[in-house]
Amino acid sequence: MIETNGNLAGPRISESGFLDIYTPGNRLVVKDGSICHLVAIMDERTRLAWGQAVEDLEGLTVMFAAMKSINYFLVKYDLRFISFMTDDRPELACPDAVDGHPVERMMKELFIEHRYARRPGFRDNGKMKRLWRTINEEFLDRYYFESAEQLRDALPDYFVHYNEVRPHHALGYDTPAKALESLQDTNRGHPEG
Repeated sequence: MIETNGNLAGPRISESGFLDIYTPGNRLVVKDGSICHLVAIMDERTRLAWGQAVEDLEGLTVMFAAMKSINYFLVKYDLRFISFMTDDRPELACPDAVDGHPVERMMKELFIEHRYARRPGFRDNGKMKRLWRTINEEFLDRYYFESAEQLRDALPDYFVHYNEVRPHHALGYDTPAKALESLQDTNRGHPEG
């Protein structure tokens, strides 16, 4: 932390984010026979998103993919989450055994509140559903991947495009990175911001 004008400055805080898994059927069965899934995080206010391609949905695999994305947000955008919404699928949640589930434990250790969507497919998670649709239309439907490694190598470039270049209708045709910058500008001069 850096002291500025008598205030401690730390990472910007996102009030809420989404953590979700997407298995897009045969779109991610690559030539070598690997089946891939996407694990992604999205900031609720700015729509900034980052994700990883994984070959299994074991709790530890999902946890490490989520941690990589959390770290990306912290390093690239100086953004820290205080809560995540997920559905209650077993790869993401086990409300009855918080300490025994890797994703639940990660959130507990990182002081991230874990909120659950009211029911699968409900509008709580609509922004993530829109992200998955966009990834299908702009990335998965346009490219063929020879291997899971090739997909993992290409995915970061897509997320950079999604965050830094692609205008978003829901953001008044700004990019998510521009939306974050606008929030910063709005919060300057507001001690609580």
